[in-house]
Amino acid sequence: MIDTNYICVVGSSHIDMIIYTERIPKLGETVLGKTYQKGFGGKGANQAIVISRLGAPVKFISKIGNDKSGKSVLKNLKKNNIATENIFISKKNKTGSALIMINSIGQRSILVAQGANADLDIEDIDASIEILKNSKILLTQLEIPVSTIEYCFKFTKRFGIINILNASPAFKLSDDLLKLVDIIIINQIEAEIITGRMASHIEAATKAGQYLIERGVNNVIITMDNTGVLLVSKNLTKHFPYYRVKIKDKSGASSAFSGALAVALYKGSTLPAAIEYANAVSALTISKYGIQKTFPTAEKVEEFIKDNQTNKESSIITTKNKTVQELYKIANEIRKDVIQMLAIAKSGHPGGSLSAIEILTTLYFSVMTYNPKEPRWENRDRFILSKGHGAPAYYAVLARAGFFEREQLWTLRKINSKLQGHPDMNKTPGVDMTTGSLGQGLSAANGMAMIGKLFKKNYKVYVLLGDGEVEEGEIWEAAMTANHYKLDNLIAIIDYNGLQIDGSVFQVKSTIEPLADKWISFGWYVITVNGHDIEELLLAFKKANEIIDRPKMIIAYTIKGKGISFMERVVDYHGSVLSESECQKALEELKYI
Repeated sequence: MIDTNYICVVGSSHIDMIIYTERIPKLGETVLGKTYQKGFGGKGANQAIVISRLGAPVKFISKIGNDKSGKSVLKNLKKNNIATENIFISKKNKTGSALIMINSIGQRSILVAQGANADLDIEDIDASIEILKNSKILLTQLEIPVSTIEYCFKFTKRFGIINILNASPAFKLSDDLLKLVDIIIINQIEAEIITGRMASHIEAATKAGQYLIERGVNNVIITMDNTGVLLVSKNLTKHFPYYRVKIKDKSGASSAFSGALAVALYKGSTLPAAIEYANAVSALTISKYGIQKTFPTAEKVEEFIKDNQTNKESSIITTKNKTVQELYKIANEIRKDVIQMLAIAKSGHPGGSLSAIEILTTLYFSVMTYNPKEPRWENRDRFILSKGHGAPAYYAVLARAGFFEREQLWTLRKINSKLQGHPDMNKTPGVDMTTGSLGQGLSAANGMAMIGKLFKKNYKVYVLLGDGEVEEGEIWEAAMTANHYKLDNLIAIIDYNGLQIDGSVFQVKSTIEPLADKWISFGWYVITVNGHDIEELLLAFKKANEIIDRPKMIIAYTIKGKGISFMERVVDYHGSVLSESECQKALEELKYI
């Protein structure tokens, strides 16, 4: 009697060579690495081991070479409680292998030689058809022939088996295959390759996901580099933030996520709940060096989730003696102020104000040096809100920092108020530059930084740009100027929330991508972060202040309307008025954060 209560993985097995290096070489360049190690891999084998480690029954179908490496692979699978009766031996090719390069911040590049994996064919599947037919879930990847995958998926449709495609390594896929897919798991680069559409930001990735839905996929899961996981399905689009961990090695991340997702679905979880679980497994995996040895047990995962649910206070202490948890509390209070200000004013820009709050909170309550009692102190750090429509958030931060009384916030946009719709340096204490006309703030920041250099001052100049704003030509003239004069006392930040007044930045003016590469080509040092993760922001500002001889750019991936469920990612809230009921609903949500 055949057991029908298991997950079936059809996929690759190979040997990994992992090299750790400060940075990954450019084309034509040789770089000295740090250390290296040999290990076992293949996305199929990795995912089977994840499933076994998490306590779910698994069957594995794969192919190896008739060689020493193949024998080692078999031994390793048995060691990890994976049955090997459906591991076939190729008569043509050696066991596959992969070269993995990992840089100092855990990013990696992978080159795979398929070897015997390319020989896993329909005949092998037919020989294992009872294993496939009687499974509950089928998980596979693109390190084996597409024809084999399509053949397997047709069986899953006949027998009501859930199928999951971890579409990596990525290439264009036919509609015939996509129409068979229940769940596709891809990262943002893979999404761009498969769809031919940008997916670098959550807004662009949503469009890429919707494109795959239109082509027949039932559910699209896109793992975003900085901000979390995006689910796009026919009736639901949802974003799931990552767990915050110190990243050491991302090599096993996609396998950990895919295997864990299959386990959670196998145990009866809904897809959103399964994504939350897979996020936890992936977080534990990337916090260690290596691949298969880093996959956690079910007990470790449950312990990790429980620890994170207790919302423990971070141990990181900022330069102004505030814990990260205290900074989050400040950010939440600032959000409340912004909502109330805009409701009273009955005009303003809520979406872009809410997306910038963690950035501003980190700057003013941890990073910058200033004296609120002496706003024009010559040795202060300077700040320019180039995206001047985010003034409500700026004013709320200045009030909490002590530049003026909080009660003045309720005068926003009133006649004779110090707090007008856009910042005015002649009216508002603490404002270093009048802004509102987009595109000009970086040029002003250049001037302040140049004066600092000329008079040998130690202050820093920070400027916050909007993503729609970088469509302006003056921004790029200023970018060249900053590099020309080596303004290493200048740190710019882009609030990359993906939406502007007329829609997505990817719709309004084609695309601003590849954004990081553009700034790098202009001679800037570029750091990308989750703009709502204060620990990441602290580390980014610390790193930026250590870099010399060039200006620095922090690209902060954010969500427009962040913190208010009905406002998040809704373009109408770029400049819409909050009703009294909306204000109350928003404040009620913020009360429990």
